[in-house]
Amino acid sequence: MRRFSAVFLPSALVLGVLGPVSGAAAESVVDPLDLGLSGPDQQRSMSLPESRLVLNPQNFYLPESEVEQNTGPSMPLGAGYYAHDEAVTMPDFFELFEGAAGDPPVLADDPSGIEVGFADEFDEFSDEWVPEPGLDVSIVDGVAHLSVLPDSPVPWPAMAREVTVDMDVTPVLRVALPSVSGQWALKLNDGADVDIEVQPGSSAGGVHSFDLSSITGWGGEQTFTIKFFAVGGDAQIQMDSLRLQGQQAGFVDNFTSETLEWDVGAGMGAEVADGALTLSVLPENQYGYGAIQRGVDVDLDEFPVLRLALPSTSGDWALKVSAGGGADIDLEAGSNESGVHSFDVVAATGWSGSTSFTIKLFAVGGGAQIVVDSVRLVSAAQGQQWVHGADEYENFWSPASLDFSATYPGGTVVQGADTMVGHDGIVRELEIDESAGDGQVLRVGGSFVGSVSVDAQAGVLTVVGDHMRYAIAMPGLDEVFFFESRDEMLAGGPASSEPTSRMGVWVAAVDPGASSVRIGAGFSVDDMAEAVTRAQEAASTPVADARQELVDFWAEALAGVPHPDDFDLRALPEDGGVSAQEVRSAYYRAFVALYSNVLPPQPETGFAYRTVATGKPSMWNHGADGARSAAAWESFIGVQFLAYIDPEAAWDSYNGLMSLVDAEGTLGGESLPSRKAQAAWVLYAMTGDENELATSYDSLIRLLQWQAENPRWVYGAYDHPGERDAEFVTSLIVDVDFGIQIAEVLGHTEDITMLADLRAELLTGYEDHYWDTPTQSPPRQYYFPGDPSCGPRGGCYGNLFQTAMALHVDGLDDERIGALKAFVDASYDPDEQFAGFADVKYTNMSYTLYGLLENGEAGQAETLVNAVLREIISSGSFAEAYNPSPEGAIPVGVRPSIFGLAAVIDSVWINNGYRMDLGTPHAVVTPEVDGAVQGIAYRGQELNVAADAAAQEVVFSGSAVASTEGCNTITGVAIGSTVPLPTECEGGTDPDPTDPTDPDPSDPGTGPEPASEEDLTDDTRGEVNVPATAHRGETIEVGVPSAAGERVHVWLQSDPTLLVSGTVSAGGTISVTIAADASLGDHKVVVQANDGSLIGWAPLEIVEVPTTGGDGTSDHDGLADTGAGGVHLALVALSALLLGGLVLVVRHRTVIARN
Repeated sequence: MRRFSAVFLPSALVLGVLGPVSGAAAESVVDPLDLGLSGPDQQRSMSLPESRLVLNPQNFYLPESEVEQNTGPSMPLGAGYYAHDEAVTMPDFFELFEGAAGDPPVLADDPSGIEVGFADEFDEFSDEWVPEPGLDVSIVDGVAHLSVLPDSPVPWPAMAREVTVDMDVTPVLRVALPSVSGQWALKLNDGADVDIEVQPGSSAGGVHSFDLSSITGWGGEQTFTIKFFAVGGDAQIQMDSLRLQGQQAGFVDNFTSETLEWDVGAGMGAEVADGALTLSVLPENQYGYGAIQRGVDVDLDEFPVLRLALPSTSGDWALKVSAGGGADIDLEAGSNESGVHSFDVVAATGWSGSTSFTIKLFAVGGGAQIVVDSVRLVSAAQGQQWVHGADEYENFWSPASLDFSATYPGGTVVQGADTMVGHDGIVRELEIDESAGDGQVLRVGGSFVGSVSVDAQAGVLTVVGDHMRYAIAMPGLDEVFFFESRDEMLAGGPASSEPTSRMGVWVAAVDPGASSVRIGAGFSVDDMAEAVTRAQEAASTPVADARQELVDFWAEALAGVPHPDDFDLRALPEDGGVSAQEVRSAYYRAFVALYSNVLPPQPETGFAYRTVATGKPSMWNHGADGARSAAAWESFIGVQFLAYIDPEAAWDSYNGLMSLVDAEGTLGGESLPSRKAQAAWVLYAMTGDENELATSYDSLIRLLQWQAENPRWVYGAYDHPGERDAEFVTSLIVDVDFGIQIAEVLGHTEDITMLADLRAELLTGYEDHYWDTPTQSPPRQYYFPGDPSCGPRGGCYGNLFQTAMALHVDGLDDERIGALKAFVDASYDPDEQFAGFADVKYTNMSYTLYGLLENGEAGQAETLVNAVLREIISSGSFAEAYNPSPEGAIPVGVRPSIFGLAAVIDSVWINNGYRMDLGTPHAVVTPEVDGAVQGIAYRGQELNVAADAAAQEVVFSGSAVASTEGCNTITGVAIGSTVPLPTECEGGTDPDPTDPTDPDPSDPGTGPEPASEEDLTDDTRGEVNVPATAHRGETIEVGVPSAAGERVHVWLQSDPTLLVSGTVSAGGTISVTIAADASLGDHKVVVQANDGSLIGWAPLEIVEVPTTGGDGTSDHDGLADTGAGGVHLALVALSALLLGGLVLVVRHRTVIARN
């Protein structure tokens, strides 16, 4: 099992020379700096609650870890920003290089510039391009936007056009992609039956170049078709330009083809994946070294320099060349250094002119692995490698800053840090301990996409993107140069003092005499002046000050989360090297990640609610329009845990998502298993806020009804009415149970009956559709009417957890429970990773866990929860899902994701005897539990829950527990039992609960005060609208359009009565219920802002309850309002439609599919 390799850091090590901080206040439970990490499995992303900005977002489509994507010799910092319902990713936003002083060696106006045989800069969309059905192409500001439409007949439509070029003169196909959401691919066709693959599916943006003459063997004038594919159900690709141009190199191998053109020596492994070659010395290699080799034919007078790019090396490598059967000539006799290396072939060999020779690359040492990004033969100017990264570097993470140290080949030694300044700013600060040697200089730079301008006098660079704006303040930096690609920047050209493209790289030199440098970046949705101000403020803020502010913030926030007593792993044969300290760190980092996931309202889209994102640093953005960052699965899990630290934000996010449910009951974006009613119930149970619970009630009922008709995955073009997925069905049965509880609290008696009938129909359907007999093990997961083989899914049987989670369904008969337990037993192995299971995802794993607890398998449950906790921490990632492997747990799917952090928090709580999924306080007694969770903010008061298996008792304490005798300690509790806090023991709800993140929680503050009658004049009426009349007990809508998305207090006056404190919907309304004892006659409905200021008022007459007509409650039948008369008939009708399309084996979200 792979040992967890993130290293915990003392505060002093994290901070380096950039200024000491005192850490958290003495009374804080957690010092945020104690959560710091280093090493290959450290976290790299960073954000803040209600910030649009992310430092180091992760491209989850790529297999590389956070560290592999967001560290390197150039000290890269990535950035991401959410605006206009888009997730904008900016890799390599900042970089730091050392290089030759002076201007770049190749300038853009050089007469020996590159010849272009064909170019499309997409000023307009040429009718020479032919898009396939399902692909939409539009031109916006000189950029082609390609989108896969929901009704696309295939999830990989292409656009194609024919070109004719001289392959001897312009053989390089260069495509510039500013933004990639999903994947893209590139093929050619010269009239043959089979296309020629140039680039298989890739999610990498940027500038990509392909030597077509090398790939195809073509020469002379050639006519062929270029096919560019957008891949994925909702893929969106931006293309800035596509060109066929002359060589910038005499030979290039970028390892983009799946076919390796190199000869592989005996005992060597050579694997090409994701644009890189991994060269390995295999265990059976008897010599401990070996090589790959390839013949080339190059004009060495024009291209004398061999450039070898090695992103990583494990072991030694060597490089040799030979010609005409002669002896090998060393270019590098032996090295273990990664990076870009240049070798003068002419100087080493004496060769000249057009020469045929063989390149040999060796890996040396048992188990050595050398990763090769590219091999090129380039001009002497390019071979100089104008800039280079560090030889040695380290990176450190904490919730307050991203620190690094670096030593460069020319002697520069730097310590630095990146952190956030406010919600929309970044500061990068460098302390230069040793300056570069003669002829060398330190250069800062970064990649950009958009329209660039430079104000040299102000020291500000600005970029106008498609969805947002940003500025970079660079006081004291030298002239800025621009390059169209990062490779061109590394080589030193072609360069320009003005940008020549909407995407590329900027670079500026640091004054050789400077001992420190501070660069600021500021972001804004649509106001460049605001972005510039934020950038300049960030550049003027010392990192030490910015870090201290974040340390204080996180210390206060983490003081308000529930605090477990016990972080030890248990019930496992071995802990895999995961210590209690590592579990503790992961637990509190999970809360940092959770709270950081909160996005602010996006008024530019008309969405006035905060959003709990699927995984803010993942930049996942495929949800319902208005809140595309929220998946209707992760986000409904996230709000449940957020209720423990910021219940107001949790309610706001929940009601915001539910406001997007349409009249038919659908919620846009990906259709996912239901946790919607559970989320509402947990929020209500934790806060006691009935008004918030009522806000989205009608939307919830419509959504539950729609899901009963459509218990299946829907995503992009994958939409097949008739499919019934057991994971969706069992999730919905449990969710309907929560819906019934909600209906009971709100008094919707007719809905209670309807939901009970709906549940019975779902349970009967589950038993009928997936089981041939009650003892079948396992049951099927998929059901397709008329297709007993479930052809579109490649079979009817699915993942273990997605099947076994039915153990959590109340009312399942004993035979089926036994069959499901037997299914679990067949895979359960406490000696294996994840206790023998695979495709571990929090949602179905947790329901399986609860089902084991509820069905007499507490021992298995305890082992499972600890195995999952061990493996997640070992993986170093809060991911959507996980799989076992010989190297250890592998995070898969969306990364980072709420699912991973939820699994950590819930597992630690279970280990301490606390169960959260039922909403109201429950203790759970697992076989070895002896712990407690303290400081739970329950309905505004403190709750502590403890469990002791040896004593067979649970203890509820704190101000949330009544002092009645017998309410504190419950004894004689059986192992495996889940014990609720008795209703008579609840201490009531604090009418003015303290914010758990309040820095002064001992001061409860004061509640809202009603407006005085003297203030309620005709001049202060404002835009408040209510019905003319209402009766006692009736729920009415109060219109407050000027306060959409804002928190308000609504009063009924003359005798002031507070009706509700809550958030006004995006539509400008808030629901209130007239008290049953309100006096008849004339009143005023008064609305105040959250700070108590008067918004307005409206008159309302309270009248007698009518003797006939409605009762003010909603009237829902058993189905969504589609005209159907009963659940069973509607489901039978739907099941007449067959599912067709995608076969998915491992159900994690990919480019094509989530399930």
